[in-house]
Amino acid sequence: MRITFLFLTFFFNVALIAQSADGYLIRMGDISVINGNEDAAEVPIKYFPSGEWNSGVLYTINGSSIELENVRLNLNTNEFEVKKGLHIFTAYKRQLKSLVINTPIASFVIESRYVPELDESTLSNLITLYEGTSFRLFKAIKVLVKKPNFKPVLNTGSRNVSYSTKEYFVVENGNELFVLPSKKRKAKKMLERIIDDSSIVKSNKIDVSKEDDLVKLFKLLN
Repeated sequence: MRITFLFLTFFFNVALIAQSADGYLIRMGDISVINGNEDAAEVPIKYFPSGEWNSGVLYTINGSSIELENVRLNLNTNEFEVKKGLHIFTAYKRQLKSLVINTPIASFVIESRYVPELDESTLSNLITLYEGTSFRLFKAIKVLVKKPNFKPVLNTGSRNVSYSTKEYFVVENGNELFVLPSKKRKAKKMLERIIDDSSIVKSNKIDVSKEDDLVKLFKLLN
């Protein structure tokens, strides 16, 4: 009888936590367990804008909003993580329109959008860099995994898994999203085609691989 009572109490508490988040959160686990896994894991966990929790607001596709005291973007799992009490949840992105993360330095608007060039299987998180009347500029951050390539016979290569982050710049024109190529020449040509101007990039000495320069470009256009 006591075991049944404890189970029902636990279930009821979890239900209350889920309801307080308006049903858009999925239970991950206890904070102590998550933190313990991060410390012991070989995989370094990377977050945006940092590993610290920040306040924020989730906006859903049905027009409602949820104010949160502790939220962050996990770049490894491509998920929004929310801390409520002693538990960590992930947000169900298919029901979300965007997330605003408020830090002491700035506020960041992140949209979950389908961009096949970045990921064909799931929604990508696009960080808004600039929003104008004609164009919008985003940044996506991916964690890249490089598997061990050690060759025992030659005794060369690495035995360890290595991780790095890569930034992708995405331009929205109308309802179309364009991922800029990593090579500068190709990125420059794509930008000139998108904005229908073959001189503004060169005349303003825009480095299409730099975030600040791209923001400067779209400010000039708008």
